[in-house]
Amino acid sequence: MEKFVERTLLYDFYGELLTKRQQQIYESVVLEDYSLSEVAEELNISRQGVHDMIKRCNHTLEEYESRLHLVEKFVNIRRQVQKRLIDNDGKTGAMVMWDLDNLKYVNDTYGHLYGDKVLSRVGYKLKEIVGDDGVVGRIGGDEFLIVIDNINDDQILRGMLRAIRTQIKWEFAGDFEDFSITCSIGASIAPNNGKEFEDLFKKADYCLYIAKEKGRDRYVFFRDELHRKSYEESITRVQHVGTNGREIQELKAIAKFMSDVTENQALAYREILQHMLESY
Repeated sequence: MEKFVERTLLYDFYGELLTKRQQQIYESVVLEDYSLSEVAEELNISRQGVHDMIKRCNHTLEEYESRLHLVEKFVNIRRQVQKRLIDNDGKTGAMVMWDLDNLKYVNDTYGHLYGDKVLSRVGYKLKEIVGDDGVVGRIGGDEFLIVIDNINDDQILRGMLRAIRTQIKWEFAGDFEDFSITCSIGASIAPNNGKEFEDLFKKADYCLYIAKEKGRDRYVFFRDELHRKSYEESITRVQHVGTNGREIQELKAIAKFMSDVTENQALAYREILQHMLESY
């Protein structure tokens, strides 16, 4: 019952997820404990019709719960970065974008359930490596975001990234005969590479892109003397792509949400969920 109540609150908070008729039937059966037969008689429809309506309502609300969970991930990630890398009295730290190589091959060859087990082992190992020096969170698919505290110079960051890369490889050594589990890593350092979430995130993501382009199984961290020019050129190219493409619209929606959520969380939630409803 508690889960049903939470879903109804989801309806109240996020607006027209259900039609008025769906809401009436859903609340009668789920919250007020009327039987399917009683609701069917009251509304002059079949008992099966009520059952099917409840099933559709559950599907609608479950879909939005999963979307809300994704939104909350971004909120929590931003909070961790804000706390550990920005609002920390000028102390240095690193934002790390981590990507598992060959997950698609694992899924295609051994099945998605086994792929999920691999990701679970990866998450556990990453948390073990980082320990109390930072936080680890999966941000979707085969990507993790890691925030590391007290990175005072490049050598410390290099040592941490090397440890992550090596220990992940060791974790799966001998598990597969025809390939190895490896990872690609991109990182940026605060405040050297930026003092805002967006700057750090984009530069870490850009370095992850470079690591993949160079053949994967490596780490790259942002250095002005090596990467600034190509990074700025990549930003310029994106800006010249245009503003009407689907990818550009999605990036704009995410960027707007990240900006709005710090000022008015309820409104930001409503707008991003409304965007999802209209787009998908």
